[in-house]
Amino acid sequence: MTEIFDLSESWVREYADLDPYAATMWGMRELEDRMPDYSPGGFEARIEHRRRGLDRLAAARPESEHDRLAAAVMREILEDEASLDDAGDWLRPLHVFGSPVQHLREAFDLMTFDTKADWEHAAARMEALPEAARNSHSKSLCSLRHQLEPPGVPAGAVILADRVSVGLNREAVTTDAGKFQHRFELKDEGSYTVRARHDVTTEQAAGAAEPKKLRVIPAHVHGEESTRLLQISLNSLAYVS
Repeated sequence: MTEIFDLSESWVREYADLDPYAATMWGMRELEDRMPDYSPGGFEARIEHRRRGLDRLAAARPESEHDRLAAAVMREILEDEASLDDAGDWLRPLHVFGSPVQHLREAFDLMTFDTKADWEHAAARMEALPEAARNSHSKSLCSLRHQLEPPGVPAGAVILADRVSVGLNREAVTTDAGKFQHRFELKDEGSYTVRARHDVTTEQAAGAAEPKKLRVIPAHVHGEESTRLLQISLNSLAYVS
C-alpha cells in the first residue's frame, strides 16, 4: 500500500473511532456498541483530527496517478469540512436532517440485527444513549453561550442553566414577545383578543359592529405561545382588548 492510501486508510479508521455514528454508516460493525460524542470536547477532537489529516496529506508524496487522485479527493473533503469548522458550523447543531439530534436515532436505524453479537452491540449502545443525549445538550448550551455570552461577558450573566432547565436572565435581555406584552400592557391575569387590522372593518373599529376574533392569547404566555407572539407583526394589529 502506498503512503497516500495508507494515510487514507488510517485516517478513516481513526475518525471512525472518534465518531461511531460515521463508523456505522461505513459498515464498521465492530464499533456499533458505542455512541458518538457530541459534547464540545468530542467536536474539538474531530476538528483536530481533520486538521492533522490535512497536515499529513500535505507532507505525503503521490507515487502514481491513483495516488494523485486519491489525495485530491481526500484534500477536497477535508478542506470543505475544515471551512465549516472555521465558520463554527458545529455550534449550529439543529438542522431539518443530518444533525446530531437525528444521528442519535439513526445510529440505531442503520445498525444490522442479524446475530446475537449485533443485538449485544445495540444493547450496549442503548445504555450509552442517555450520556450521548446529555453531551449533545451540553453542545447546544455551549452554542448559546458562544452567541449570547461572548468573551468579556461573565458566564451566567445572560444564560441561566442547571441540570434540568435553560433560560434567559430577564434583567439582561429583551425579546419580541416581551416587547409585545409591554407595548399592549398585557397583564398576568385574564385573556386578550388580538384583532388584525386587515380583518377589521371601519364599523368594527368604531365599535359599531362586533370585531372578528382571530386569536385569544393567555396573558401569561410561554413556550409555543411565545413563538406565536413572535409571528404577529405589531404593525398589523388594530387594537387589543
